[in-house]
Amino acid sequence: MFSNHLYWNGKLLLLILVVGLLSSCSQSQKAFLADKYSDFPKEKELRGEVIELDTALFRYPFRIRIKGDKAIVMDLHGSEYYGHLFQYPSFRYLSSFGRRGDSPTEMLSMENFRFHNHKVWTLDANKSELTRLDFSSSGDSLLREETVT
Repeated sequence: MFSNHLYWNGKLLLLILVVGLLSSCSQSQKAFLADKYSDFPKEKELRGEVIELDTALFRYPFRIRIKGDKAIVMDLHGSEYYGHLFQYPSFRYLSSFGRRGDSPTEMLSMENFRFHNHKVWTLDANKSELTRLDFSSSGDSLLREETVT
């Protein structure tokens, strides 16, 4: 009696699976999905242009931040400096900052940087330090002002 009950339950389960599979592959379901994704968000195109420089500044450019007429590019594996300051939008090179090294004024790493109130803050997680940099009077370089541990 028990095996006969399992036999019919198995057949019923197989019938439900076949009906479900056939109904999910129907044309009306495909049409529904096509209509659902036809009004996707607007597409945008990103374009760039190659700017020729006479030196290779970056090993691994990682983050870019733009504020006003200044752009900073962070080099994740910089050989000498972690940050590079550019004039924006021309991307004319101005200076580098965040010298790589072990001395108190140098950085072991640069994890991130932010613009805040016309200043630049950098994070050196390996030394557990936040460094505040300010623009020089000519605006073409960043000078170290303060380090917070």
